[in-house]
This record gives sequence, structure tokens and C-alpha cells, in this order.
Amino acid sequence: MPKIINKNILKITVIFIFFLANIPLYAIPNVLFKYLENSLLEDSLELTALQKKIRYDKRFSFVNYDQNHLEWSSFGAIKPFFDKLKLADKQKVKVLHIGDSHVHFDMQCGTMRNGMQEIFGYGGRGSVATYSLAGAHASYDYNTSHKGRWKGTKNTNNPNSLSIGITGISGRTEDSTASFKVNFVAGSEIKENYKTIKIYCQQSPESFDLLVKYANDKEPIFVSASNNSNNKKPYIEVTLPQAATSLQFLIKKSNSSQKFFEVHGIMIESNENSGILYNSVGVNGAGLNNILRQNLLGEHIKDMLPDLVVIDLGVNDFYAGNTLNESQTEENLKKIINNIRENSPNTAILLTNPQDTYLGGRNITAGEQYAALTRRIAFENNCAFYDYFQISGGRCSMLKWQSHGLAKSDRIHLTNGGYRVKGELYMNALLNAFSTSLTKTELDNFVVKHRKPTVVIPAELPLEKEKPKVLAVSYSPNVSNIPANTKKQIHTVKYGESLGLIANIYGVNMQNLQQWNNLPNNFIVVNQKITVYSNKNITPVPVAKVVAPVARVETKKIETVKPDNKQVATNIVKKPLKRLEIAIPTFGSRKTFHTVTSGDNLWFLANKYNVTVEQIQSLNSMKDNKLNLGMVLLIKN
Repeated sequence: MPKIINKNILKITVIFIFFLANIPLYAIPNVLFKYLENSLLEDSLELTALQKKIRYDKRFSFVNYDQNHLEWSSFGAIKPFFDKLKLADKQKVKVLHIGDSHVHFDMQCGTMRNGMQEIFGYGGRGSVATYSLAGAHASYDYNTSHKGRWKGTKNTNNPNSLSIGITGISGRTEDSTASFKVNFVAGSEIKENYKTIKIYCQQSPESFDLLVKYANDKEPIFVSASNNSNNKKPYIEVTLPQAATSLQFLIKKSNSSQKFFEVHGIMIESNENSGILYNSVGVNGAGLNNILRQNLLGEHIKDMLPDLVVIDLGVNDFYAGNTLNESQTEENLKKIINNIRENSPNTAILLTNPQDTYLGGRNITAGEQYAALTRRIAFENNCAFYDYFQISGGRCSMLKWQSHGLAKSDRIHLTNGGYRVKGELYMNALLNAFSTSLTKTELDNFVVKHRKPTVVIPAELPLEKEKPKVLAVSYSPNVSNIPANTKKQIHTVKYGESLGLIANIYGVNMQNLQQWNNLPNNFIVVNQKITVYSNKNITPVPVAKVVAPVARVETKKIETVKPDNKQVATNIVKKPLKRLEIAIPTFGSRKTFHTVTSGDNLWFLANKYNVTVEQIQSLNSMKDNKLNLGMVLLIKN
């Protein structure tokens, strides 16, 4: 495919020279003419081969395939990227895809990465975030772990005490015995030439050094992060003797002045200057304002010089209250665009939007408003645009995605199959646009003016009739993380249970539960089936009913102090309260559980049960102090 532009330039140049010299075209030597004729035929075959790559494994009636194309108000918005794509066999083409939980899980971007690399060449795995350091879940094709004492953060934390770069995740340690590890699951696309490792970190004379272990039977490679005064890059680079599916980074204290190590992410590239390097960086729960907290993002973009940046955010900016603050959203989006352009002026930017979502039984109507806003901002700021909201079906289409097994019961996230469909749509929209650019001469404005009307469905569903259905998710569990000689069990989620609690019940790691069940976050719902690999025999949970005392309020006058310090007498009518029955799981006398009620906090519970806050957090795999009413906490194990 990349040969097309070179041959066409040659043909046009030859013909133009003959034209300037007033030599008729019939005077072109037969050999040269024959070459031009064969080249045109070869180019046609190459273009046909590209167009054959634009395919869909399965089509769904609610997806607007006929409109699956990038848009632009000026071809200059996307032309620099297409020009680089034509030369992918001569130089590496870099894509940076910024997003939230959908990108964090990476199944969508993994589909795009694999598909694009199959056509244009393999430039590397791209960015890898050290998720475990910040207590975040893993990606679909790799997981991370660490040892020792670390302080981690992510762009959704506020405030942040660490600098945050391109991955949105950072970790810092002052423990000279600490380490962290990246492990790719079986079947991951790690090619033999993926030997270049870039470790984004703070370089300082006070920084610890590293030992990079890439194979069990090989000596680790020493990498200095303390003696790099001449290195102007935000990373230290190491070339491995061989590609590795598991990388371990061991802290090494080389001298007494070294006190810490701070890591901002890893990048894995091929050692050849060709192919596609597709970097996907997402953090669960991130919105536009969270990207603005990444204080090293501009510096990292300036070094990377991506050819295309995809801004794939938005749902967390309007989902919770179904309200979009247009002026603030526009301001944040423009700040991100300006940051990219200030540090990499020739980068093409693609704005897109999330698909339809629901909160319980109510449709989030602000999604359509956000789609219209991103379209306007894209065209006004010379960005390309992908209207994924409309392509995926528009308003209320999430119900159809769910009914076809493509969306999870939360009606926000997709199943593995759903993310593959989404990634396929994104990639084919880009390939459709690229193919169009090779065949059309008038491309200055490419805007879809008439969208198909969406099916009219009530925005609010009757909850008593339309209960969320827990769908079986089709996926292959991460075999490498299944403990040997364990049996497969199915746990049905009960009211008040958290993923951390279930992990403790079965004596397994919460991160493993996420991987075994393809969970992009810790969100689970009542009656959801959770696959567990454990030899612990868990008997059906008996329910103990705790009856609260009958509370009565006597009729009397109570002096109430108002903000203006005036006391007002209030009559309270005598009224018996209902007996409160709370269902508490009982798993044996050795374990103590507490059901969270109004006014509870971790400090109060720790004092009540004579334990520490840290013990409660550890037993329930909690990353913060947040409690929800009805949550069942394991207090003592």
C-alpha cells in the first residue's frame, strides 16, 4: 500500500516533464510507457487489496455501516496522517488514543492495533501503564504487579502528589528492594522485533537505577536513571537481546545518594523504523478535566510527535447527572487540543464521542448533546471527526447492543464481542476515509449532512418490567493466571457484595477475578455470575436477621438552632418506626462482617471493632475510604 504514492509521484513527474518540453505523450518510450501502464495496474490491485481489508465479521441492523466514515470540514485536518500512512513501510507511524475505561480495557484499541498493523506493518505494542501501582485493573492482554512499598496515583485522583505523563498512571517508591512487573497473556501480539523498551521516569542523581529482567535464564540488564545528565528525553531506553512477554523492573540502589524511583509508564517498540505504533492510554473514570491534570502530557507528546491523536472521552463529563455543561466541556476540550498542537504542530487530531448509555432504566440523553458539541468543536478547530454515537445507532441503541450480547448489564460497558465490533467500526471508518483520499481529488470538505433517523424508543424504561438482564459474557479466561489444581466455581452476586469481598471469601486476588470474568472495572450487580478458580468450599450463605430496636419519638418541643442563631420551637409527632431487618451474610464464626449504614466511616468502624483502617481496606481490597450504604465489609478474617 505505501508504494502507491511513490509510483504516482514518479508517473506525474515524468508526464509533467514531457509536457513542459512540448513532447507529445505518444513519444514516451515504449518501455517507460509499459512501466507506467503496469504500475497503474499494480496500484489498482493494491488499492483493491486495501478495500478488501474493510470488512465486518458480522453486521447488525442497528449500526449505520453505510455512514461509517471519518468527517472533516477541511482535508488539512487529516491529510498529514494519511500522507504518513502512505509511507508506513519507510517510517514508523505513531497513533496516540486517549480515553477512559473503554480504552483502559483496550479490547477496542487492541482490535484496531492488530488490524492496522496487519495492513501497514508492526511498529510495536505501544504504551503500557503500570496500573497496579495505582490500584487500577489490568488491560485485556497484559497485567501488572509490584512488590515493596509504592505510592501510586492516576489522573482521576485529586489532588495528585506525583507528576503524571502520557499513560495517566504514575508510581513512586523509596524502597530499594521494590520492583514492578508487566506480564503479557498468552496469545498477545508481541513480535520478535519488539526489542526497544522506553521507561518513562524521573531522571535525577537521587534516582535509583534499574535492573531489567526479560528472561529467567538471562542476566538482567542494568539501566541508569541517575547518571543521564546528557539525556534530554523523558525516558531511558534499553534494547533487549530478544523480545519478551514478561518484563520485570528491579530497583537497584547503586550509591548512598539515591533515594527514590518514579515511573510514568513503559513503551514497547519494534527496533525497525516502519509500521504502526498504536498507543492506547485510558484510565477508568477519566473525563476531559482529568486529562488536564497530566502535567507531563505535553512534554511526552513533544517527544513522541504522534501522527494522529484520537480524543475518545466524554461519557464521564455528563453521565452522572445526565447534564452537560457545554461551556466548560468546550473549554476543556480546546485546552487539550491546544496542548497537543503547541507541542506537536503537525499532529492530526481526531475527535469522537461515546455511544448511547443508560443509568438504570433511564436513557442518558446528554450523549446526543455531547455528540453535536464535538462535531462543532472539531470543524471549528480543524480536527477530523468520527460520530461514533450516531454510527453505533444513536439514541436508545444501547438496548439493542445489549439484546445482541454486545453490551453488559450496566448498559455502559461492552462485552468482549462488543468491543471487537467497536474496534472494527473505528478501524474501518479510518480505512474508508484513507481509501477515499486515494481515489478522490476533491476532498476539501467531507461532512455527512443527513443522518438516518434513530428508532423512537422511550427514554425511560419501566423498571418493574424491564429489569437489567445479566448476560453471559463470551471470553477465554486468562489461563496463565488460573492457579494449578483449582476447581472452577460460579458465585452469584448478592446484595451488598463487592468484588473485593468475593475475592476474600474465596481466598483469591481481586485482579484475578477481573481477568477471569473480563471485568473492565470493579462494578458488579446483584445476580451477576462470577467465575472463581478456588478450592475453597463455600456453602450457601445463611442469612441472619438483625432486628433493630423499635424506636419511638416522644411528642415534645425541641429547640432547633438555625443559621441566623434564632431558636425555633418544633413539634414532633409521636410515631413508631418500622422494625429494621438487615440481611447479613454469615460465613462462620471466625469472620466478622459489617453492613454499612448511614453515618458509618472507616475510622468509626476501626474503633468499634478494635482493628485499623488499613486492615479493613486490605481485607476488602479498597483503594480509598469511600463507603456505600448497604455495602457488606469483612472486618475480621
